[in-house]
Amino acid sequence: GVEQVVEKWGVTPDKLGDVLALAGDTADNVPGVKGIGPKIASGLINEYGGLEELLERTDEVKQNKRREALQGSIETARLSRQLVELVRDVPTDKIEGMDNLEVEELRMEELDEDRLLNFYQEMGFKDVRRRMKNMFEGSVNGQPGAGSSVSNYVRKRREGRDGDGK
Repeated sequence: GVEQVVEKWGVTPDKLGDVLALAGDTADNVPGVKGIGPKIASGLINEYGGLEELLERTDEVKQNKRREALQGSIETARLSRQLVELVRDVPTDKIEGMDNLEVEELRMEELDEDRLLNFYQEMGFKDVRRRMKNMFEGSVNGQPGAGSSVSNYVRKRREGRDGDGK
């Protein structure tokens, strides 16, 4: 909920896209503004009210390096904001295969650990395969762990959700 977003990101959900645009996200190829991470981004968004307001008032930013980074990355910040925006108006009637689709059909199947490890092996994903194998065996970085596999975790979550009506 709102409290969790504020606790984790320092802003309300409606400002999260502005923070992500400034901080960037290498996993999703969102460039952001160099030198600005999530904490600085949330502070700036809270201080200026939003990304556009900040970009219009970069000359007021007190820290020289931060001000220069922002002034040199205005278009990148705007592009990053577009990249993190969720598309909400997808016309589902135009998506093929959605006719008579039941939500229950979208539920994830139980994880087949051997099949996944074999796939990683075939694709040459050695490091990912090793890390996933360790996770399945309940270890982290090669060190013994709790002994519970990812499949057990998924199964327990599903049983908890299905078992008590949640």
